[in-house]
Amino acid sequence: MKDYFIRLIFGLLTIGIVLGIDYIFNINWVQEGNPGRNLFILPIAIVGGWGGWYLYKAIKKEKR
Repeated sequence: MKDYFIRLIFGLLTIGIVLGIDYIFNINWVQEGNPGRNLFILPIAIVGGWGGWYLYKAIKKEKR
């Protein structure tokens, strides 16, 4: 259960970073109301969640 929570947190952080970059640079195809927005953000969030979980496990293993 802890692993799922870690992946969720890293996925949400990834979405926040992507939307923050969108807000700063005003990227049109990530703007609210665009139906392709979710098709772009969802895979990035999944990869970010798994990548963060992998880094967490690697750091935790290294400290042992």
